[in-house]
Amino acid sequence: MSNPKKQGRYHHGDLRQAVIDAALQLIAEQGIESLTLREIAQRVGVSRMAPYRHFENKAVLLAVLAQEGFQALFVHIQATLAKSSSQPLERLQALGVAYIFYAVENPVHYRVMFDASLSNRTLYPPLYETAVKSFDCLVEVLIKCQNAGLIGGGDPKELAQINWSLCHGLAMLLIDQQFITMGHAPVEELANTALKTIIEGLKNSK
Repeated sequence: MSNPKKQGRYHHGDLRQAVIDAALQLIAEQGIESLTLREIAQRVGVSRMAPYRHFENKAVLLAVLAQEGFQALFVHIQATLAKSSSQPLERLQALGVAYIFYAVENPVHYRVMFDASLSNRTLYPPLYETAVKSFDCLVEVLIKCQNAGLIGGGDPKELAQINWSLCHGLAMLLIDQQFITMGHAPVEELANTALKTIIEGLKNSK
């Protein structure tokens, strides 16, 4: 007869998802630098080598977490645009605010999505494709703004990079709670003010 304790150690209902959940929890508690597959295995209650059945190494696991984050961001952006105004500048405003809200509400995933170890996303094609898909949403909205003569010309991808960098900066400041000295302004208020400022700059570039 098999040893039930041994079976319980090596057989998990959904080991892949259990590893992902444990990784997110560990990152939330101790940061990305502290993440190890050995620690995850211990938390899940499986052998040290069990997580390697699904993830070749830590980098691959992080890439999967980042891809998961970008996919959720894409879905969130699409849902926001689906119910927003058809006016291009209003859609640009809604997209930016949605982006910041996603980051603040999902800080663990967000940190992984932009971790320095994953800066070369082309090494992980599924992650790269999902990240580009999210970025393209912004590019498409900016192109519509340009076609309507609402903002200046120029490479829409470059404009998207600038727009994204400002939203990303605000998102990180909010996640790191760096607005303490400014009181307790709601995230929505800060996000909307930031996007209005960005859009005014784009309009003035005409």
